[in-house]
Amino acid sequence: MSEQFIKRALIGAVTFHEINQKIIDWNYSDIEGEGFYYKLLSGRYGHVKLKISKIENFENIIIEWNDTAQIPEEFREIILKTLGFFISYIEGLKGKQQSLKIEIIDGSSHSVDSSNLGYEIATKFALHDCFGNLKKEISESDRKLIARFKEK
Repeated sequence: MSEQFIKRALIGAVTFHEINQKIIDWNYSDIEGEGFYYKLLSGRYGHVKLKISKIENFENIIIEWNDTAQIPEEFREIILKTLGFFISYIEGLKGKQQSLKIEIIDGSSHSVDSSNLGYEIATKFALHDCFGNLKKEISESDRKLIARFKEK
């Protein structure tokens, strides 16, 4: 992992602290979250929607990409790193290895502004949303923007 990612992961751990109790109390029911991050003209765009569910009688993590998730291949690695960090975070809080399935059920990209940082932040926002602590509300104008980018 790069030093820059590790620094951002530590900052992410601080923000995940806000949902510690919700993670600890989570009964492994299916949860969904969506994250969107866009800074106009800064080269930062990311949109990720995911679902987390428990896998019975399986001791591993499965990450699946839905065909409707229009996330370019070059940004999937940062999403996987962010999810990997979060899974380790859950395991630390719950004190045991987790058997989870994480599905990337939707997402979008911007032809110019999509970036690793945008997808990393959007993934963190989606994880917060899974546990009922939305970091940034996705406005109606944001939804229209997402729909426009998905049409292209």
